[in-house]
Amino acid sequence: MSDDAPAVLVAERDGTLLETNLAAEQLLGDKPADTCRELLERQAGTRHLPCQDGCCELLVRKGTERVRERRIQLGGRPATLTCMPVDEKVVIKIRPDQVTAQGPWEQLTPRELEVLQAIAEGQETPAIASALGVSQATVRTHVQHMRQKLGVATRAGLVARAFRLGWLR
Repeated sequence: MSDDAPAVLVAERDGTLLETNLAAEQLLGDKPADTCRELLERQAGTRHLPCQDGCCELLVRKGTERVRERRIQLGGRPATLTCMPVDEKVVIKIRPDQVTAQGPWEQLTPRELEVLQAIAEGQETPAIASALGVSQATVRTHVQHMRQKLGVATRAGLVARAFRLGWLR
């Protein structure tokens, strides 16, 4: 996924999810949800969503003059959410804000970097925990913290982002 690629979802007028792009899958993970609202609300650290019962239906009825754009927090990170009716469906675009003050790689602890390297080498949680002398729960916590810091939804996303940032070669 390019850092510039927005996450895009397509929903029926009742909010039922029809499609997502790769960027959406990477940003939102593979959490099953019936509607766009459910998927967004299930993301930890999400605030300021304009979603409500019947919002997709309202957008489709009002037409393109009813495009909704709002700044939100998704996974604890700032993003812009745009919902636009198109041909009896609603296209939802999410563009995470870029980290500017401090690069995300500067936020990783030395231990998180060890866990990241082990993941990149293909090690599973039990092996990483054993090698580092910590519990599996601790490894999972490190992984979750790194996913939040780097703005990715999966371990594969962690490794890909780490390569792009130059932490892995």
